[in-house]
Amino acid sequence: SLHFYHLQHIYYILSIMPPNTSIINDAMIELDHTFEPKSKIESNTRSIAYYGLDEVDPVKHAQFVDAAVEAAHEIMTLMGPGLFNGDAAVKALLENSHVKKMLFAVSRLPVFSDEMALTFKDDLIVLGMLKQIKYFHALPMSSFAIALARLSEARLGGGTTGKPYNAFIDIVIASPNSKERLDALCENGLNLNEKIRAEYKNNADHLEQADPHAVYPTSIFRQCNGNTCATPD
Repeated sequence: SLHFYHLQHIYYILSIMPPNTSIINDAMIELDHTFEPKSKIESNTRSIAYYGLDEVDPVKHAQFVDAAVEAAHEIMTLMGPGLFNGDAAVKALLENSHVKKMLFAVSRLPVFSDEMALTFKDDLIVLGMLKQIKYFHALPMSSFAIALARLSEARLGGGTTGKPYNAFIDIVIASPNSKERLDALCENGLNLNEKIRAEYKNNADHLEQADPHAVYPTSIFRQCNGNTCATPD
C-alpha cells in the first residue's frame, strides 16, 4: 500500500510539470509498464467445468418438439399387428428418428430456465411435459408414455378431452415392464436396433457429466453446476 501511495504522488507530480519533457515521457512509459493489466499476463490456472447444459434455441427446439409429436401421434394411434403390445409401441417411439432427436435435445436443456419458459410460454402443459421428458432416461416406461401422450395432445391441439391416446397408454401400463426404468429397457429389454441402443447409451453417458440428475433417480427439480480452478502449485 505504501508503494502504491508513492506511485500516486509520482503521477501527480508528473501531471503538473510542463508537457513535452523527455523525462516525463520516459517516466510515464515506465509507470504504464508497471501497471500493465493482469489480463495481458499469461495465466497458468486451469479451469475444469463439470457440468454443461445446451442453450435453448427457441426456433430449433420448438421444431424438434413439433416433428416429434407428429411422429409420435402416428405411432400412438396406429392400430395394427404388433402395436397392441405396449413394449412394441414404446420401441417404435424410441426408434423413430424425430422422437429420438427431441428426447436427446430436451434431455440436454435447462428446462427450468427463463429461456425455456419463454420458448413454450403459449402452452404450459407442453412446458410441463417437457420438464418431465427431460428425465426420460430415469422415468418408468409408463410415466414416459403418459408424458409423451400428454405432450402430443397439448401440442397438436387435442387438449385433454378427446383422450386419443388412451388405448396406447393402457397397453403400456399393462406391460410387465411398465414400471421399469426406460434406460434399463433401452439397454436390455425392448430389443432396440443395435445402433440406436448405442445412441441412447451415449446420450446417458454424456448426461452423467453434463447433468447427472437427468440419469440418476433423484429429484427432477435439482440441477447442478460446478467449476474447479487449479494452479500448478
